[in-house]
Amino acid sequence: MWFGVLGPVELRTADGPVALSPRQRAVLAYLVLHAGTVISTDRLIGAIWGEDAPATARVQIQSAVSAIRKAAPGVPLETRPAGYLLSPRDTDLAHADAPGAWRGPALSDVDAAYVPAARTRLEARRLTAIERAAEAALAAGRPGEAVDALTPAATDHPAREGLASRLALALYRLGRQPEALETLRRLRKALAEDHGLDPGAETALLERRILRADPGLDHTAERASTRDGPAQLPAPPTAFTGRAAELDLLDGALADAGPAIVVTAGAGGVGKSALALHWAHRVAARFPDGRLYAHLGDTDPLPVLARFLRDLGVPAREVPADLDGATALYRDKTAGRRLLVLLDDARDTAQVRPLVPGRGGLALVTSRDRMAGLVALDGARRLTLAPLDEDEAVALLRGLIGPADPADLAELAVLCGRLPLALRIAAALIADDARPLAGHLAELRGPGRLAALDLDGEASVRAVIERSIAALPAEAAGLLRLLAGVPGPDIAAEGAAVLAATSEGRAELLLDRLAAAHLVEPTTRGRHGMHDLTRLYLSGRAEPGDGARRDALFEWYLHGADSAVAHLDPTGLRLAPLPAEPRFADAEEALAWLDAEHACLLAAIEAAPRPEFAWLLADALRGHHRRNRLIPEGRRSAGLGLAAAEAAGEDVAAAHMSMGLAHLAMHARDFDGAIAANRRAAALAEGAGAARLHGAILTNLGVVHVAMGRDREAIAHYRESIAVLEHDGASLVRANAHANLAGADRGGSFHTAVEGLGRALADFRELGHQLGQARALHGLAAVRWWTGETSPGLAEAEEAAALFAATGDVYLAAALSTWALHLLDAGDAATALLKARAAVARAREAADPTLENEARATLGHVLHALGEHDEAAGHFTAVIAWAEHEVGVDQLHAEALLGLAAVHAARGERARALALAERAVTRDYGQKSLAALVHGRASAVLHACGDASAREHAAHALALADEGQRRGVAEAEGVLARL
Repeated sequence: MWFGVLGPVELRTADGPVALSPRQRAVLAYLVLHAGTVISTDRLIGAIWGEDAPATARVQIQSAVSAIRKAAPGVPLETRPAGYLLSPRDTDLAHADAPGAWRGPALSDVDAAYVPAARTRLEARRLTAIERAAEAALAAGRPGEAVDALTPAATDHPAREGLASRLALALYRLGRQPEALETLRRLRKALAEDHGLDPGAETALLERRILRADPGLDHTAERASTRDGPAQLPAPPTAFTGRAAELDLLDGALADAGPAIVVTAGAGGVGKSALALHWAHRVAARFPDGRLYAHLGDTDPLPVLARFLRDLGVPAREVPADLDGATALYRDKTAGRRLLVLLDDARDTAQVRPLVPGRGGLALVTSRDRMAGLVALDGARRLTLAPLDEDEAVALLRGLIGPADPADLAELAVLCGRLPLALRIAAALIADDARPLAGHLAELRGPGRLAALDLDGEASVRAVIERSIAALPAEAAGLLRLLAGVPGPDIAAEGAAVLAATSEGRAELLLDRLAAAHLVEPTTRGRHGMHDLTRLYLSGRAEPGDGARRDALFEWYLHGADSAVAHLDPTGLRLAPLPAEPRFADAEEALAWLDAEHACLLAAIEAAPRPEFAWLLADALRGHHRRNRLIPEGRRSAGLGLAAAEAAGEDVAAAHMSMGLAHLAMHARDFDGAIAANRRAAALAEGAGAARLHGAILTNLGVVHVAMGRDREAIAHYRESIAVLEHDGASLVRANAHANLAGADRGGSFHTAVEGLGRALADFRELGHQLGQARALHGLAAVRWWTGETSPGLAEAEEAAALFAATGDVYLAAALSTWALHLLDAGDAATALLKARAAVARAREAADPTLENEARATLGHVLHALGEHDEAAGHFTAVIAWAEHEVGVDQLHAEALLGLAAVHAARGERARALALAERAVTRDYGQKSLAALVHGRASAVLHACGDASAREHAAHALALADEGQRRGVAEAEGVLARL
């Protein structure tokens, strides 16, 4: 499957081009430009519409994604909790440095807010590609080809110096001196008018040389001068691919007349030498006085200096025998000469510094060391290479191997760590073997991967890694060995200190030493990760005592997770007591640690050295996963903890793990799964005699049944929980059960619910449980909305929101929605709008569709009250589309139907309003209070449309209403009063 954005947007499958609508092209192109990155819906909306997004923008995005998937089955476009991820294997962006890849102006058939900036960035890449192609044509003696390539671009971009200078040289070599000079005059004028600048020194020199018809500008003279100096560069690498950004930076070192030293640093096998040689050959003509080359390794600089001096024409007897004398003579002989010196595989700064040429030359250095001294003291420019990206790695393999299955090439790239050396070794072995590619992949998947990347001693990934490690001090090498056994993608300095039994400051120094050797790489601030092939090399090389250090790290992880719980959820049911001295100062610090270490904590559960570690750490992470809706991660960790507990016969631990799985199923709206997991947990807890845990699980069962609209079953579970907890005293679990029962079992009276929730709030206050207080307050505020008690409802909603915010709980979105509804009743629609929009934003941030749709319905009501009917209709329409396929959202569905009906009635669209009201009132509602709400609101819509059935529905609402209910009743009474 091929994706194109360098011209009109294209998506091609094996069956040919796929027809896309303008909106689909805009969405797809943005995802292609950000391939490999999860893009949120909000970011897509901003990218496509900017500040002018319509109310239906989210629905339009979802529709476009769905249509793309339908039009191109198998398109690698995933929906993630945080947004959309496109993972293409073949795009024209991978070949943007080749002029032939361009089919016209980038994104030429896309109209979206992001296009101008994206097109500008891509156009810069196109122009750079044209300049490189023209330079190659000039070097090959084909100035006519260069003129053809440069003329249209230079006409469109008259102030781009690289285009104009190359075009002028090409025209001059064709004998068209007046046109060459006119080209440079146009450049001078454009730079002055557009930027207030003069051409650079190199272009000014070119203009003077063209004026005086300098013979040195002829291609024959250039070739002769190139032959006159030393020409020691090894052959360029075959099938060189990618590295466009790095080549741009190297070109910049010449264009800026910048430093005399450029360092290309990176891990062994990452392609430093290949990049340096490719670039050196490409710009060889720019160094007419010679190209010197030395592979340094561990060689002392003096023998290399002596050879360079002889190559530059110094008789052997005149070469000084001491380093200082040889260095001085070398600087003198190279001063003022356009000389390129490629110093490959340098060891350190002291080895390189004597070999740097004098003024006018350039030293290009490759090294596994960062060469900090050259950068800090000698003004060197450093370019650090990472492994190739997937597209570049696959393109290199395709160039070396030839046509092959894209999926196989992508897997081969991953197995080789996307390191150019490993990729080239693998390609050479495949070329020499009759086996199909699948056979090589099977071998590389096995434990002997490094052995399989050995080219009969000529090239070996293992040897490259061995050499890098051999150069390390013993303490740094010891830490590296320990790091290979660490689960997870990276480690913090504090964790490394625990692992190495040293101070954090010392660990930072050791990590920095390893990073300087490119054996670990910085991932985020203060954290370092190890390349897969390095980890593979070190596996099985543990020494006595390493296991104890690894156990210490696991204990550090567990203590950190427990310390975070002590701040974030101190009163929750836990398998182990909380630390007497938590590690963190406050909840903010605890949450930051959890976020930073989360991937490592999950990996630690996978690699638990003891069974109990798996369930204890999974239990500590349970609240974090629930609060942040990390459902796949939570299921994985709880599942591993459950398996460990069951294998060990630990029923209480297994019950906790099952309860955690039930919570996650509930948040994923997998109600059947939640019920099954809770029932399994309840049976285990009851069998183990864990009454408090048993009661908590029964309460959770009630919550699931409420979400499904099955209140009677929920009430039975709540009452059973209270009975189990009869002797539990004033516990949090018992307070939760009472609070939930009060919310579900009104006994036909909202006053009963207020009394029950008030008692629960008092219990939570006595226990000092903020989250329990927040939930009880929000329950009270929600009941006040039903009873029309605006003043106490406002205060309760505001306090609930503050407590939810303090605890970081996602139900802040629900409290903000309820607060907005009370503000609307109080006549403060402007503030209600702010709270409703904040509720939508918080729900989206939490990736909770139920909370988001509840918030959008509230926002729709507020907008309707403000007369913003179009935006209100968009929100109601989206909620209806979502609710029609969900369970347990009857009230939300009905409110959206009637909200949209009210919007149509206000617009005078009578038929649409009546149809929506009819859909709402003909549904079967299990709660009388909800039915009263629906019929009361429907009566208002029907009356506004002049429909005679308004009286009947108003009377029905009054007959169904619970004691104390005003929502729906007030609308019905108003209709009857007007009739």
